[in-house]
Amino acid sequence: MPIILRLDRVMADRKISLNELSEKVGVANVNLSKLKNGRVNAVRFSTLEAICEALDCQPGDILEYQKNQSSNPIRRDKKMSEELFPKVEYTIEPSEPVETAEEILKEVKEYFAKENKAVEVIRETFPPIVMIDNKKYVVRTDKFVGLMGGGRDVDEPHPVNYFGGQLGNVGGFKFIYLYSLKNAK
Repeated sequence: MPIILRLDRVMADRKISLNELSEKVGVANVNLSKLKNGRVNAVRFSTLEAICEALDCQPGDILEYQKNQSSNPIRRDKKMSEELFPKVEYTIEPSEPVETAEEILKEVKEYFAKENKAVEVIRETFPPIVMIDNKKYVVRTDKFVGLMGGGRDVDEPHPVNYFGGQLGNVGGFKFIYLYSLKNAK
């Protein structure tokens, strides 16, 4: 959304705190804080009117329109977005929760055997990499990868022990995700 909230600037110019504004406007601190930090998708006109009255300003002082801008810079950059949020190509629900690379690869092989597809294991260590129908996949048990998962590429391991055991579900992982490995090393 190309609408940018500038409430923080107007409050700083008027030297008014969030608590003071909250009292004058009659809106909870939490909601004003979200508005101030741009974490809202909509603002009621009655709230905007009360804020403008309390700050002696115009709606245009608080709201700014920026043409051709996305409010989320990550979503604007397709390559970065793909690295941060890669598409899950296969989701496998194992017969029982898995934890080790050996257990994970066993489940992947069984799943694709049912579809009469051969699985070639390229890397057995975390995260495993397999080839199915001449296409490489990284096999993970976490839904978030890329920068959020500890590395820039989906095939990089986490900086700490791979999620499992104590850090994962109590009895291991309930799902296995295969991500296409477009830029395999």
